[in-house]
Amino acid sequence: MFFLPEKKRIYQNQRRIFGNGFLLLDISLAVLLIFLALLPLQAVFYYSQLHLSAARLLTGAVMLAQAGLEESLDASYDSLVSRDRASVPGQPGYSRSISVADSPNGRWKTIVVTVYYPGADGEKQVSLAVQRANPHIRLSSTGQ
Repeated sequence: MFFLPEKKRIYQNQRRIFGNGFLLLDISLAVLLIFLALLPLQAVFYYSQLHLSAARLLTGAVMLAQAGLEESLDASYDSLVSRDRASVPGQPGYSRSISVADSPNGRWKTIVVTVYYPGADGEKQVSLAVQRANPHIRLSSTGQ
């Protein structure tokens, strides 16, 4: 029991030395807790940036495919032909191909525009298709 006053005196001396401020251990624990809380948040930022980039690339590819369809629809029906894959001017990394197929009865053509674009895990593609009727064929009005 007579050791108790000696310990009390040591504690009071430590308080006098350190004052009422924070200890290095307190600050280290606070920094560690903040780091552990922010670490998962960093992964969220990484994946959100990855998905934003993928969405931007896909949107650009769809717009280029739509532009290719518009160009094909502006051309005359008889001049619609397939085009091999070629790079899109002014859009580095993007390429486009157009395939035109006649219907079995010759009443329409199916136009498919495929755009190839760079993705995070390799090359990706998006396709848009439309059918264009032959303007030279008249449908009979027999009521069928």
